[in-house]
Amino acid sequence: MDDFDIELGKRIQDFRRQKGITQEELADMMNIPRSTMSKMESGDRKISAKESKKLSEIFAMPLDSLVGSGMGSEIVLAESERSQEQRNYETPNEQKNLAEDLRRILISQFAAKQATLRGIRDRMPRLEMQTRILGIEDEAAWCSRHQATVEDLENYKRDILSEREKQLPVVARLESDVKSLKYAIRECAEFIAGNKQLLPRRT
Repeated sequence: MDDFDIELGKRIQDFRRQKGITQEELADMMNIPRSTMSKMESGDRKISAKESKKLSEIFAMPLDSLVGSGMGSEIVLAESERSQEQRNYETPNEQKNLAEDLRRILISQFAAKQATLRGIRDRMPRLEMQTRILGIEDEAAWCSRHQATVEDLENYKRDILSEREKQLPVVARLESDVKSLKYAIRECAEFIAGNKQLLPRRT
C-alpha cells in the first residue's frame, strides 16, 4: 500500500457515491469480486491502467479526471508492476490502446507540471531581487517609505527568505517529474509507432 493507491482508492469511492452506486454494484460492473473492489477503494490493491480506464467509462469521465492531477506517471508505475501472468493476457492491440491512453494522461500531467514550474521560475528572480534590495537598503529609509517599524522589516525579510528556500526543493522535484514524464511520453509514442516493446510478448 502506498499514497498513490490510497488516494486513487478514495477518489473511486467518492465518485461511486456521487453516482449513487453501491460497492457491490460497481464490483459487478467491473466483473470482479466485491472483496477486490473493497481492497481497491481502501488502497490495499493496486489498480491497473486497464481497470482505471474501465472505471472512467463507468463514471463517464476522462481518465485523467479519475486519477487526478500529478498521478498520471503513477499509472505507468502501477502498470509496470503487474505480474507477468496478467500482462500476457493482453493482445498487441490492447497494449497499443493502453499505451495511447497512458500517453494522453502523461501529456496532460506534463503540461500541468510545466505550467507550475514556469510560474515558480518566473517568481524566483523577483524574490532574488527583493532579497538583494533588502540587503543594501537603509533600514530607516525602508521603514519610512513603507510606514513600518524595524520589526516589520525583519519579519518581511524572514518571509522573503523563507519563501525562496521553500521554492527551491519544489523546483527540483518538478524538474525531475517533468523529465520523467517527458521520457515516459517518448516511450509510449515509440511503442505506438511500433518501434519499441513496452510490455512483454505472450509466450
